[in-house]
Amino acid sequence: VNAYQLLLRIAFGCIPPLAVGYLYFQQSIPDVLRNYLFHEIAIGTSIVLSLFVAWITWRCYVSSREPALRFMTLAFLGFAVIYAPHGILTRQDCTNHWLFILYGPASRVAMCGLLLASITRLGHPQESADNWASLRRRWLAWIVLFLAVDGAVLWLAQSAVASDFRIRLIQESAAIAMSLIGLAVIHVRRLKTAILAEYQIAFLLFALSSLTFLLTSAWTNLWCLPIRLTQTPTTCRVGPSAGI
Repeated sequence: VNAYQLLLRIAFGCIPPLAVGYLYFQQSIPDVLRNYLFHEIAIGTSIVLSLFVAWITWRCYVSSREPALRFMTLAFLGFAVIYAPHGILTRQDCTNHWLFILYGPASRVAMCGLLLASITRLGHPQESADNWASLRRRWLAWIVLFLAVDGAVLWLAQSAVASDFRIRLIQESAAIAMSLIGLAVIHVRRLKTAILAEYQIAFLLFALSSLTFLLTSAWTNLWCLPIRLTQTPTTCRVGPSAGI
């Protein structure tokens, strides 16, 4: 039974990379599937869900004072704050697509890093209770840091090095590395709880998404996986230089 369960997990985990591999290797000229409205709705939905989960984990942290929950909250909150401009600036793709593109890798680095920090703090002693003023200052400081990351990406997107592939390679590789380290920590520490199964799925999907974004160009069908959309007419050219 255990072997069968393991095989099912492996088979389930192979579905996304097989789909990515098929679209990457079997299509010499990938379809361009630009649809601004769908992208804005999708990003908006992901941000709302991230903020909702951050609120839930924050309430749990206030109640239990577990350090792991604090960093889990920061992971969802940081992802939402840093990722938001990626949706807001969707239509900037035609004028400065780097202003639109570079927020994705930055948000994944923040999310994976904070989730890894959360994993390493599982089982740590409860943190001391702060008064509301102190607690509010601590969380506002993190929000300011996330907004500073948004500002740094804004500056980078308008700089001369914005189109340098190494910028995204470093970011996506960092996200992949932290995801794999998180999986290794769970395995080495033999952590077996229901929430850890969700952690493993999250780390795997984030690693896969970072790898996929390195392989594709903006608005191609691989980038839009698994949603297939009808191409929307536009005067903005999308080519290999607009890589995600």
